[in-house]
Amino acid sequence: MKNERINILFKYIALLTVIMLAQSCNKDKVDFDELIERYSKEKKDSLKLQCAIFLKDNIKDITSEQPYFYNENKEKANFILDTVTSDSSLKSILKKEKIDFSSFRISDADILSSEILEDNINKAISDWKTYPWNKNVSKDIFLNYLLPYKVLCENPENWRGRLFLKYKDSIAKHERNGDRNSEHLYYSLKKEAWSWLKYTNDFTKITQSPSLSELLAVKKGQCYELSHLFVYIARSAGIPATIDIVPLWGKTGGSHAADVFYGPIRENGVIKRYGLRPGDPFVSPPKVLRMSFRKVNLWSDSIKPIIVNKNYYIPDFLKSDHLLDVTQEYVSSSNLVYQFEKRLGVPLAYICVYNYGEWVPVFYGRVFQNGKYVKFNAMAKDMAYHIAVPIGNKYQLIDKPFILDSMNHISYSNPNFDRKINIVLNKTNVGQESWVKKNREYNLMFLDKDNVWKGIGSKFCDQDSTLTFTSIPSGAFYMLKETKNNKKLERIFLYEHGQQIWY
Repeated sequence: MKNERINILFKYIALLTVIMLAQSCNKDKVDFDELIERYSKEKKDSLKLQCAIFLKDNIKDITSEQPYFYNENKEKANFILDTVTSDSSLKSILKKEKIDFSSFRISDADILSSEILEDNINKAISDWKTYPWNKNVSKDIFLNYLLPYKVLCENPENWRGRLFLKYKDSIAKHERNGDRNSEHLYYSLKKEAWSWLKYTNDFTKITQSPSLSELLAVKKGQCYELSHLFVYIARSAGIPATIDIVPLWGKTGGSHAADVFYGPIRENGVIKRYGLRPGDPFVSPPKVLRMSFRKVNLWSDSIKPIIVNKNYYIPDFLKSDHLLDVTQEYVSSSNLVYQFEKRLGVPLAYICVYNYGEWVPVFYGRVFQNGKYVKFNAMAKDMAYHIAVPIGNKYQLIDKPFILDSMNHISYSNPNFDRKINIVLNKTNVGQESWVKKNREYNLMFLDKDNVWKGIGSKFCDQDSTLTFTSIPSGAFYMLKETKNNKKLERIFLYEHGQQIWY
């Protein structure tokens, strides 16, 4: 334990040293006042002026996650990611050279220079004004989703220049054809990228928010990592893009992130409007948040004033002023007003979804009328929820889980022992390892009126995809769990008209 504390101390000192060096070495820090003054002199620079003002107004709280490599003596290692060509070679080099890595946060204002930002502004404006697929892109979309030098939290790099050189032939081909549809180019560039990318959870994760150098070195990742790359590629071709996040799914486990690009939005095959849209539609997201370079102040204006510096549990993803709620763009949603069974003395509450065996907060709501009720904005309908309140640095579930249906009605588990039914079950969930299997044992449970999951009984499956239970109470919330599977994949379901209805 003593050696572990010493190692942590060494790492902390090393990271602190790197931060100090980064701040001291960057003598040419960005000088927004100088840029703004220079751009104000000529009318032809009016758009550059607006760009500089936009970046200045929104950069103040933005930080970058920078990787830090160190040797076995806890000294900074001279390691350059750009020299790495694959994940396997990265692992081999780190092992051979006895190098480990960590990361640290640093303010963008301390690592950017006026030259970097000016080059970025010039290239972004040129792309917006030149390419035919940008004819429908408004100035607001340009500023927030094409101009920024990064997605949000990653280490800024010259991804525009590097990726433009990589894909310039494809970009030029679409430009020569006068293609006004960004959709065609977007999918074409992604297809090229998939020729050398791999989606997997088995990869070296250097930082939580990857830079281009990290992505090109590893060439692997999951949705969050790869969506960063696709945003870089889209923006390098002049296509506004960003990332939409599903903090947690509502009808299966896990979370999601996807790149979204500015292009045509169709209804029944007809273009109705233009806007940001994902390459693939989301299925059953309870909440969708968009990475916005422009401050939307979700944290500073909406959450922080409510808690008034009290030590309340706050999910990390909510501590950001750069997440825009776009749930209504994806699903039918409503402002859910929930009345507590008993008045509560807290200023905010959480709405939770079921995720791998536990209820986890997916969004917050403000409590009104001295603890009588809470309001959650834009929550997806046809979803199972549970309310929680912060207790110190944790949260506690209250009342009972419920289903918010498509008509905005709330229903609870209501087992009816006077009307028993027979049910034929096929799955334990709608995601991975879902189908029931022959010769495996399953336990069927229901939620009683006291909010306790009770076992109805265990049974071995006699036939793949079919498992029958007889004489069980109707009208309840159910779960089917494989007895020897501890992955917590089971989901809540209703049983209606001979079918499992999943939540």
